[in-house]
Amino acid sequence: MQRWDIEPGDIVQVKNGMVEAGKMASRSVALHHEIYRRNPKINSIILTQSPALMGYCTTGVEFNVRTIPESWIFLQDVPRFPFGSQYDNLEGVAEEFKTRPCVLLENDSVIVTGDKLINTFDRLEVANADIGQNAHQRRTGGRAPQGLPRGRVGFLKDFTG
Repeated sequence: MQRWDIEPGDIVQVKNGMVEAGKMASRSVALHHEIYRRNPKINSIILTQSPALMGYCTTGVEFNVRTIPESWIFLQDVPRFPFGSQYDNLEGVAEEFKTRPCVLLENDSVIVTGDKLINTFDRLEVANADIGQNAHQRRTGGRAPQGLPRGRVGFLKDFTG
């Protein structure tokens, strides 16, 4: 189903492993269940094919969230899992959310998590905004933004709890 054709009645709620009566959940429900099971502080998951983020899922280009410190605070480093991991590596993908709120699934989707739905949407919004910033810097400067070096983000961890 195309995203522009989705209506509220098309959304399937799954609660405590139970699917809404008369509806059928996606195959990704097993991954959602595993994420919730392994990460009790997570209460919201968004699995999306955001057009902006899908570029990083399909091209192999690193999603650099270090260009804006706030982006790194919200997202941490965003790992990429091989295509099919959401089915054949449920445990590995779910375990990743113990240390970070967002992962990319190659050629498939982006998963963002949070303790509340509004926080999960905020993270998704920050991810999309960061992509805009990266694209703008490439257009105006002719090169990819460098961002914070890997060894320099330690001070930001004080803000992440």
